[in-house]
Amino acid sequence: MTRKKLFFNYATVARSSMFVNALLRAGYQQTVDHTKADFIMSDKEPTSPRDGTPAWRRDRFIKQCGDRPVFFIPHTPYAFWLWDGWLLEPMKVSCNFVTAPVGVLGMAAYGYPYRFEEIGWALGRSLPFTPRPGNNLLYMPPLTVHWKEGVLKYNNDLPIHRKVLAWIVENRKNFDRVTLNYTRSMQEFEYDTLPEMGFEFFDVGSKRDLSAKTAVASIDKADLILSSNTAGYVALANGYPTILTNSYRGVPPTCATGAGAHWDDYKEHYEFPLCLFDVTADEVLALRDAPNAEVEDWKTYNIGSPFMADKFISVIREFV
Repeated sequence: MTRKKLFFNYATVARSSMFVNALLRAGYQQTVDHTKADFIMSDKEPTSPRDGTPAWRRDRFIKQCGDRPVFFIPHTPYAFWLWDGWLLEPMKVSCNFVTAPVGVLGMAAYGYPYRFEEIGWALGRSLPFTPRPGNNLLYMPPLTVHWKEGVLKYNNDLPIHRKVLAWIVENRKNFDRVTLNYTRSMQEFEYDTLPEMGFEFFDVGSKRDLSAKTAVASIDKADLILSSNTAGYVALANGYPTILTNSYRGVPPTCATGAGAHWDDYKEHYEFPLCLFDVTADEVLALRDAPNAEVEDWKTYNIGSPFMADKFISVIREFV
């Protein structure tokens, strides 16, 4: 009897569930002992020289992988940014999977030296735009997901976050309900006066790594969504009227050092076509009724197709 090939998954459950399930359906077996694995799957390298993470973590990970096949799955829908804007030198891998066409453009622009393949949207549902009947607004700020010791992980998120709050306060009368996702204390971000204006708060907990399931649980009650980063992509992939608040023109992917070195080479497709600060509440409400052509084009490049499990497995089988 042929032994099933074993894989060890370093990625979080929320980011890797579709990949793990595809491997199990294809006859591979998961192990909790990385020393017994025939190949390794991870969502990113475990260190970044640019944000001060100790180099020994990367060295340990490379040593643990050894000479076995290693596959990276997307840490975020825009995971190409990790290599262009975060890591100094990528480790050798068998294949680095990216979500959508813009990921291919980004990796090629960066000159990523190893194989990369587009694999589709693997963070849950991928649905067409659905009109929404109400005018309930949900704001999921970047601090919802990336939180470190009570402060924003990247301080360049904070000015945009404050601008979004100011826009919501100015236009509060146009929405029946306004809900804000948050973690821990919001005093630093001036939330203490907002309850007086009829704001509701959805506590997503204090964990830094929040799942797509958590995001979907909050967006299902909304008609319009303001968000950023992975949570915003999840809302768009689920067909909700959404404006990304930190991806509009002139605003590069957020990271410890700002834009990646090659951002100009792919920003035409990465940048979200709508800027909240240039539109009125009426224009935002109009997004509920029908798909916006520019946003749908953006989704083609950045959300891509539904998860291509067969393609994923075919690449794995080339090595294992």
